[in-house]
Amino acid sequence: MITAIIIDDQKDCRELLKKDIASFCLDINVIGEAGGVKTGIVSIYEHHPELVFLDVNMNDGTGFDLLEIIAKEKGGIENINFKIIFTTAYEEFAVKAFKYSAIDYLLKPIIPDDLINAVEKIKTISNLFDSQKKLGVLYDNLKNTSRTKKIVFSTLDSFCVYNIDEIIRCEAQSNYTKFYFSDGKNILVSKTMKEYEDLLTCHDFERVHLSHIINLNFVKKIIKSEGGQIIMSDNSSVPLSSSRKKTLLEKLGNI
Repeated sequence: MITAIIIDDQKDCRELLKKDIASFCLDINVIGEAGGVKTGIVSIYEHHPELVFLDVNMNDGTGFDLLEIIAKEKGGIENINFKIIFTTAYEEFAVKAFKYSAIDYLLKPIIPDDLINAVEKIKTISNLFDSQKKLGVLYDNLKNTSRTKKIVFSTLDSFCVYNIDEIIRCEAQSNYTKFYFSDGKNILVSKTMKEYEDLLTCHDFERVHLSHIINLNFVKKIIKSEGGQIIMSDNSSVPLSSSRKKTLLEKLGNI
């Protein structure tokens, strides 16, 4: 059994989540609960859970505040010794932060299938260090909002972290996405390109073809003949859809 606590300032949300866990996640044992940041910290130190269901917004602060306090007390975010599933009402900023760091979250009202999937993913994390590293990316992105965002890529057998501005381009390959980086490396990621599009297009990225998204800062030249081609800084050639040519040229002019 995996021991867990629930931290949420809404009692009805805690009760509903406990009920769903008891019904759908039989290997999760809820051993405690708390209604805020301060009481949540006390509950964590009292029960030493393996898993925390942590609400983002509470009356006396945020789930991120709670983690920051514990991280300082333990000497760093890397010393947090429990796994986390965040729960939140829809807030674009928080949800994007979770996606950048590949951390699981549940949107309220919580759907049982989403709960089951999140718990199953947590159970596959055998190395707590992996969870801590992803949490570190989340913490860094939230704390340093003016700096370049970091993004976690989950590959078939591991994960890696890059700054977003190190991505030259990405290419859809069926249900996978291949990323190419400024250090010359490339990785195949087990997610579709669509899942990354919203995260990238607010950072000088543009979809230029059904199967290609590029970093505008790495465009070397555009060949308008032969159907349209984009030559990137690594000398790779990317097809340019005629329907996207005008938008691309306008955005390049604004960089």
